[in-house]
Amino acid sequence: MILRMAIRNINRHRMRSILSFLAIALGVLVVILTKSMVDGLVDSVTRNSVELTSGHVRITQREYRPKERLLSLNYPIDGFSGEGIGPMVETLRQEPMAVTVSPRIKFGAMAVKDDDTVSMIGLGVEPEVEMKLANLDRYLHAGRFIKPGAREVAMGSKLLNKLGLKVGDRATLLFSDAFGSMQGYSFDIVGELRSGLELLDGHLVYLPLDTAQGILNMPDMVTEILIKTRHEGQTKKLHGQIEAILSEHNSLDYYEAVPWYDQSELLSYISMAKVIYNLVYFFILGLASFVVINTMIMIVNERTREIGMLAALGLRPRQILRLFMLEGTLLGVTGSALGTIFGGFIARTLSITGIPYEGIESIGAEFLMTPTIYPQFSLGILAFAFVAGLIITAIAVYIPARGAARLDPTEALRTS
Repeated sequence: MILRMAIRNINRHRMRSILSFLAIALGVLVVILTKSMVDGLVDSVTRNSVELTSGHVRITQREYRPKERLLSLNYPIDGFSGEGIGPMVETLRQEPMAVTVSPRIKFGAMAVKDDDTVSMIGLGVEPEVEMKLANLDRYLHAGRFIKPGAREVAMGSKLLNKLGLKVGDRATLLFSDAFGSMQGYSFDIVGELRSGLELLDGHLVYLPLDTAQGILNMPDMVTEILIKTRHEGQTKKLHGQIEAILSEHNSLDYYEAVPWYDQSELLSYISMAKVIYNLVYFFILGLASFVVINTMIMIVNERTREIGMLAALGLRPRQILRLFMLEGTLLGVTGSALGTIFGGFIARTLSITGIPYEGIESIGAEFLMTPTIYPQFSLGILAFAFVAGLIITAIAVYIPARGAARLDPTEALRTS
């Protein structure tokens, strides 16, 4: 009976009811699109950072990270006790949670183009391991990736354009070795990388780790070790395991293992972004709920006499509360469902086509964001928005519904 009464009351003022559930639908739709955009952007930046610069956990000398911008070679990793990097890397690779362990040398380099110098970041890597860590095969635009032991490089397309070079040419790089001596070597360019990421396309040059160790006078040494696990959610546990390994080998005072989200302020903010935006989503739905509150207050005021009659006929306050709550819930379910359907359709479409962002180059290479943003589409996002819409609507409806249930029947019947 109460359900039939609720439906009849909603149909009594159709335009008002339509306005209410459209407001809820719009709020849910905005939440879906915003959450899809934010989650897609955060996940993209996180993934690119893990693959290219941070790993899920990174090991360096404790004094290295504060001076990392200098790309110094004065703080190498040379094993647990100076025995060389090999045994240390093998020990780390035996950790079950470590899917990929990539020892790398990061150093500053430059090349001369006409009368100008072009700066770049050199990365000495184990080719097969780095391909697995960063999925570089998807970015290989021309040629191939580097091979161990060869004096060859692969670099980004923008960097090649700056140098006026292409795959098959030779590039002469200038750099300082571990002793601070200026060195110059020529390399065959065997691969061109194109990703849309400013850091990879315009700044990085890859060369084999053993080649880099030779020309930099860093035998069996690296500057960092990147460790990747299966899923971002396992980072904290992996970090604990890596610290335990370093502690077991009495190396924790000398080396530090840092999870990806603690390696820079930007990454720290990104890791908090999803939590902060969850509050924003509820605020958006809260704004939409004001339409529902106003509608329900108007309904209660207009039906004061009717409420008194229902109470006089034996309808208890709890049943009156349930009646108005049911009316609001029906509006909430209808609006949330409509917003979820249309919001999900738009989010799904944008997750395939992407949203071009022309201003990405002005942000800088450190913000690892591609020129096209791909919103994340998932049933979890749709469920979150739908349930949040219902919760906010229920809270918004309860206040006027409670007021209706508390009306004195005698006073209500006297209302004209």
